[in-house]
Amino acid sequence: MKLGFIARADNSGLGTMSWEFSRHLPFEKILVVKNGVYAIFTERFPRARVVHKDRIEKEDIDWLLDGITHLLAIETPYDYEIFRLARQKCIRTVLIPMYECMGETLPVNLDLFLCPSTLDFKLMPRPKKYLPVPVDRSRLPFRQRRHAKVFLHSVGHGGIMGRNGTSELLAAIPMVKSDVKFIIRSQKAFDYSHPKVELRVGNFENYWDLWSEGDVFVFPHKFDGLSLPIQEALSVGMPVLSTAMFPFLGWMPEHWFIPAIEIVQAKPALRMIDYALVEPEQIAKKIDEFANTDITEASRTADELAKALDWKVLKERYLQVIAKA
Repeated sequence: MKLGFIARADNSGLGTMSWEFSRHLPFEKILVVKNGVYAIFTERFPRARVVHKDRIEKEDIDWLLDGITHLLAIETPYDYEIFRLARQKCIRTVLIPMYECMGETLPVNLDLFLCPSTLDFKLMPRPKKYLPVPVDRSRLPFRQRRHAKVFLHSVGHGGIMGRNGTSELLAAIPMVKSDVKFIIRSQKAFDYSHPKVELRVGNFENYWDLWSEGDVFVFPHKFDGLSLPIQEALSVGMPVLSTAMFPFLGWMPEHWFIPAIEIVQAKPALRMIDYALVEPEQIAKKIDEFANTDITEASRTADELAKALDWKVLKERYLQVIAKA
């Protein structure tokens, strides 16, 4: 098997996934696609060809497809002509879907949807397999958390349709009765001031530095199948206070979840999806429930959940599944 890869080199979720996939799988060719908005770090892919998502030329596609037997992309190939030409050359095409940004149908057939969550698996057409996205636990090592004093939230770039629940969390913070601290990390600047809150604004070059502080991760998201921030938080030993919705229910402990007042239908991109509405009062209540408590066992539970997501555990499975696409 000779692997090709369509990657991102920015500090988005797709960029982090691309970086780690390139470090752990033996790609022959990598095409890095710039989205034209985020800062990129092409040094992460020293042998790659770099293109803009709106300017992928035929010669770029020919370069990528020459000499490979399997082609992997995450969420999108940015130009479905790449997949069409790959199939013409009998190259096996594999896509890791992100259900919320994909339509009901695609313009070309694929050899495999490699689904990163049970929700993606439920929604994608065949042929499909479920395989969770790994985390590199050497970069995100477990650290025992003992007391819930510092609550961490990650804004990232904000997320489509406020998906990370940042607005609701910021509204909840003044309602929190306990003496705790909040760290809000964001790649974009915004105005917010509260004596319990410290803002950390900036584009961290290394994503693992985002997890250098904090005891509990608060992430009242509106929708997700895969949630890389949740997986990373678990890896470093943080219990996660998140929204009670599929596919996370039944995977993390029940008492970690913030109840959704309603699940409605919304269309963040190309399809209707389940979208959770969460009240700030419920977020504050859950934070107070955890605040200043002993979270030693909860931290160990996070570590146990993360063990199954380790690249050391999943790498060979990825190679086997892609080879059989």
